[in-house]
Amino acid sequence: MKYDKIKILADQIAEIFKTLEENNYKGSNRFTLEATRKIGNLLNREFLGQMNNLENRPKMKDLTDAISKRVSKGFSRRTLYYSLKFYQSYGNKKLDYRLSLSHYRILASISDKDVRRKLEKQSIQENWTRIILERKARESGCYGTLKQYSRKRPTGEILHYKVVSDKLNPGVISNPV
Repeated sequence: MKYDKIKILADQIAEIFKTLEENNYKGSNRFTLEATRKIGNLLNREFLGQMNNLENRPKMKDLTDAISKRVSKGFSRRTLYYSLKFYQSYGNKKLDYRLSLSHYRILASISDKDVRRKLEKQSIQENWTRIILERKARESGCYGTLKQYSRKRPTGEILHYKVVSDKLNPGVISNPV
C-alpha cells in the first residue's frame, strides 16, 4: 500500500469517526454499529481480510499512525481489528440495534455460525448484559479462534528427579575453601 492509499484510507476512516462523534449524542447503537461496519468494509477491501499477515503489519501500523493524527479520541489499532472482524462476521446482514457494539464484538469472536446466531437470539430475547453474553460464549466452547477441545492427560508413571547442578541451585557452594 503506497502512502497515497494510506492517506486516502486514513481520511475516509477519520471522516467516519467524525460523523460518529457528531451523531453519538443521539444515543443510538445504530450509528456506532453502522460506522463500525463501514470501517470494516474499507479495511476488508484494502487488506483483503488479512490484517495479521506479515506483509500487512507495516501497512497497518502506517495506517494506524495516519489515523491517530487525524482522530483525537475514540481510536486505537484494536478498533480497526474489531471493525474488520465485525464486518467479516456480519457483512451486510441486518443488525438488531438492541445489542451494543460490545455484544457484537463478543458474537464476532465466536467461530461457529450456528452458535453465534443462537446466542444472538437469546441475548436479544432475554436482554443479556455483555458480561452474561461473554460467559455464555465461553461456555459454548467456540469463543476465541477455534472450538476448544479438552486435552488428554498423559498416562503412565510420573518420575520425580532432583536437580543437582550447581548452576541451577545458586544456594549450593561448589568449592568451599
